[in-house]
Amino acid sequence: DGAINGSDGKEYLFRSTATVTIFPGFLVLSADAKNGEAKNECRPEILKSLKAGEKLSLNEFCKEKKFTEPPPRFTEASLIKQLEENGIGRPSTYATILRTIQDRGYVKREQGKLLPTGTGFEVNDFLVTKLPELFDIGFTAQMEQRLDDIEAGTIGWVEMMTDFYSSFAPWIAAAKESGAPPPEMAEALLAKFNTIEFDPPKKIGARTYDDKKFISSINEKFEKNHKITAKQFQALLAIAARYTAALDINSLPAELQSAIQDAADGLQKKEESLKQRPPTPEGDGYKPVFDAFANVVFPEPRSGRSNFDEEKFFKSLKRQSASGSALSEKQLTALKRLVLKYRAQLLNADKVFELLQMEQPSETAAAEAAASPAEVADAAQILDELSKITKWEAPVKRGRFTFDDKKFYKSIARQHADGKQLSAKQLAALAKLAEKYRNMPADKQ
Repeated sequence: DGAINGSDGKEYLFRSTATVTIFPGFLVLSADAKNGEAKNECRPEILKSLKAGEKLSLNEFCKEKKFTEPPPRFTEASLIKQLEENGIGRPSTYATILRTIQDRGYVKREQGKLLPTGTGFEVNDFLVTKLPELFDIGFTAQMEQRLDDIEAGTIGWVEMMTDFYSSFAPWIAAAKESGAPPPEMAEALLAKFNTIEFDPPKKIGARTYDDKKFISSINEKFEKNHKITAKQFQALLAIAARYTAALDINSLPAELQSAIQDAADGLQKKEESLKQRPPTPEGDGYKPVFDAFANVVFPEPRSGRSNFDEEKFFKSLKRQSASGSALSEKQLTALKRLVLKYRAQLLNADKVFELLQMEQPSETAAAEAAASPAEVADAAQILDELSKITKWEAPVKRGRFTFDDKKFYKSIARQHADGKQLSAKQLAALAKLAEKYRNMPADKQ
């Protein structure tokens, strides 16, 4: 190794390495060895002749940048292979495992790869951190083996479950207490709450928030076992952040003061963010808008890269609004798109457009989107014809989308049976589907 000073004033360390072949082994069979070139490359006497501090001439300088490549993401096949190698799951459960991690949004499938989502990383980090023994691969594989032993009759299931629960119960208890503050810190903060007057209960959406009642319930539990969870303590800090003036936090330990101040800073940022959001209509807020979707029939979730579930997204907005949380500008924009898309199925559409301060679509556009009376009359006849189909073609995947004739027919039939208006586009697709099956040989219908 040697260090030199560069022209930029920084010191650079250069390191030289050499490899000497002591025993060539199979290398003697190579073409280079037969030509005698390998012997010239391995000359230990050159290395022995080098001395510390000796000046060497630079014959060549090669710049090469290398990066450590992370292991490739799992595909469904490679994940199943990994499960098999570690003794986790069974062939009958592999499909369920793959479906579950995608349905819950832990991973998303892109170009055949299973890419972890933010939710997936958070769930994994939480479970592995809080319950490391339960999510250890070796433990999981051992449990699989014990289930096999139960099936074989070598051990009793009661005995196995008793052994498991004796370990599982302490793990859960430890996970609940993980990250909890020292009891004396919680006791000091709860004592401060006894000296202040709380704000009256406040109703936001469908929920009523009562600080005094919440603090009293935490205090009662704490007096019984002198324990508090990390989640409960964070809730106490959030309440303390709103009552800092009345609490006189300067008399509390420095660590507790800092925690309350951090919570207060977070509360301030949240309030500033809420101020930037569009104001919620007075009275019932956006409740009439969400109620207007009562008869809307959402399509089946799209398959492919996005796996977007329109109905699930709509319900998440509805829950957020009902809980009293304001909708962001982006969420309102998405809600307006849904209103425009399903305006023909909305109840009291005029009120919805008024609340969202949206312009009604032009009559021309509405007429183009609506089905003609003749098309509506044909719908019942076409649906009746399709109801006699006994052999539907298997779903076909094209790009990001999966086309399923039977599922499409059932969706339109349900909408028509409920008396909901069908668009011209839907009826055109329905007529095309009927024509497709009319032209099929009788043995394939």
